[in-house]
Amino acid sequence: MLKSFSKWLTLICLFTIACNSSKMDSPKKSDSEMFKSIASEKYGKSIEFLYNNSKTHVVCLKKIKPTPQMFQNQISFFIYDLEKDEIIFEKSSIDAEVKWKNDDQVEVKITPGIVSGDETEDDFIYLYDVRSRKKIK
Repeated sequence: MLKSFSKWLTLICLFTIACNSSKMDSPKKSDSEMFKSIASEKYGKSIEFLYNNSKTHVVCLKKIKPTPQMFQNQISFFIYDLEKDEIIFEKSSIDAEVKWKNDDQVEVKITPGIVSGDETEDDFIYLYDVRSRKKIK
């Protein structure tokens, strides 16, 4: 009877170990891969990832070059909070540049078409603050 019990116990242990190892082998996306997966779903290939200095946020940027049908560059981007695992800002624009101004602010500079006399370069630049989650002039 003791041999039968030890065989059953061994079988139960092996079954438990086998079940747990299959859970450990299943691929789980790490936080760093999550934004890349989202960017790939949204924009396809050739995406640039621009991290801030502290690596708490990343800009996922897709640039589309001009074509005979569309004469201007087009960009699409989102800002991803790596600590909270979420998109905090998303925008598409024609003829624009996106870059980190400092650790907390992304600068978006739009190239204007026809500028009226009272407009300056500052009218086509805005900042997005990742801490306050607000667009600032």
